[in-house]
Amino acid sequence: SVVTGDITSSDLAGADMLVMIQADPAAEYTTSEISVITSWFDEGNKFLWVASDSDYPDGQELRIPDANAVLEAVGSKLRGENAETQDPLVNFDAAYRVKGVSTYCSEDYEFLVAGVTYAQFHGCGIIIGYLNGNYYALEETDIDGVHVIMTSSDSGVVSDESAPAPEAHSPGEEGAFAMMVLEEMGSNYVIATSDAPFS
Repeated sequence: SVVTGDITSSDLAGADMLVMIQADPAAEYTTSEISVITSWFDEGNKFLWVASDSDYPDGQELRIPDANAVLEAVGSKLRGENAETQDPLVNFDAAYRVKGVSTYCSEDYEFLVAGVTYAQFHGCGIIIGYLNGNYYALEETDIDGVHVIMTSSDSGVVSDESAPAPEAHSPGEEGAFAMMVLEEMGSNYVIATSDAPFS
């Protein structure tokens, strides 16, 4: 089902999976919605997909704190970073239309990208780790239970489009930046992406 208003407990009754894309970036998740999602998630055997975005200042940047609020509420170690990934070489006709690659997918989850070479991440951000009050670049740090699924190519570039500054990377930094990450949380799973799977 598609929920276009506030998420309620009746919307989630019997659901195993919730994909949160925040089609309207100005429509913030309410305290009540986050409480409903947390209660549903705490039942166990749930799959939660939270889409963040880049910090491009046309409204996209508004999705980052809301996505992070949900990730924090359910106890996830994943966060969207206040940054944008660009790729001047491996893209769909523009640097901000990044071709996400499966090259660096965690061995444990290679089946998720079997047969997938590229996926478009359009105006995308970066997914980073958050543990004990600190932010971590996932291409540099392994966090227990966290598995990178898709990244930019090695020619990815960090861009800082609006305040605040990126938490784990520096503008101009190059590398394969995490754009789709899975976290095992007991009987639950969280996927965080730096763009939405649909609009």
